[in-house]
Amino acid sequence: MLERERKELVKKNTNLNCMPTPHKRQVERKPIARPPSPTAALQTKAAADGRRKRKAHLLETGVELGPGESPSSGFVPKEPTPPKRGVRWGAPLESGNGSDAETHSPTQARLARIDGSRLAKGPVALDKFGNLEGASPPKAGTSPVVIKKVLYKGEKA
Repeated sequence: MLERERKELVKKNTNLNCMPTPHKRQVERKPIARPPSPTAALQTKAAADGRRKRKAHLLETGVELGPGESPSSGFVPKEPTPPKRGVRWGAPLESGNGSDAETHSPTQARLARIDGSRLAKGPVALDKFGNLEGASPPKAGTSPVVIKKVLYKGEKA
């Protein structure tokens, strides 16, 4: 396909798929001044403060926290799994979907075959764009979207 033909096809399909939709707009006014943007110095200071708090928590409790985890926000670290020598199956394994699920013991599970796969078996007919032949196009539709604009003290729309 020539470059010119490709551009014309893209333009035609773009015009077909464009559906102008009136969106609801909402202006939210806040009576406070706009907060300052975080500078590199502020981010560095906050990161150092977080590291200091996590180190203090480690020394106090022996539990190491990662970035963003704080015990004051109710974070409970996971207990490490004790090492085991082998795996014991507590329940039989299932194969299939929904009510068609069959249960098998772990030794028999590898012998079970799953039927009704979502993958196509054999060759599939595709059109020149790589879509399935005879497939219905997706339904055109819109969902309502509310666009919010936040204005702080002293700012004009």
